[in-house]
Amino acid sequence: IPGVDWRVINTEGQEVKRDGTELGQFLVRAPWIIEEYYKEPEKTVESFKDGWLHTRDMVTVDEEEYIKVADRLGDLVKSGGEWISSIDLEDKIKGHPVSSLDVQAFQHVC
Repeated sequence: IPGVDWRVINTEGQEVKRDGTELGQFLVRAPWIIEEYYKEPEKTVESFKDGWLHTRDMVTVDEEEYIKVADRLGDLVKSGGEWISSIDLEDKIKGHPVSSLDVQAFQHVC
């Protein structure tokens, strides 16, 4: 989109590979993007860094710069050093003949 800059970064702040598999957070900046959240200074500080809006959308980018939204940052589950989309997990479980489901993440305490 003309006039819009975007990036996808990993947890270390480095741009992800554009291979369609590496997950990262979607950042955007443009002259018309909001500058702050109304009456939410903490959210503003958390979301805006160096002129970029950190959307908390976790995405992949392929070689042709197609972006696929995988999940929201707070909804991802980290297991074995790998980020797992709660949406993908729920979709897989839905394929099982159970009547209903709920996926929740808990910190491992051991």
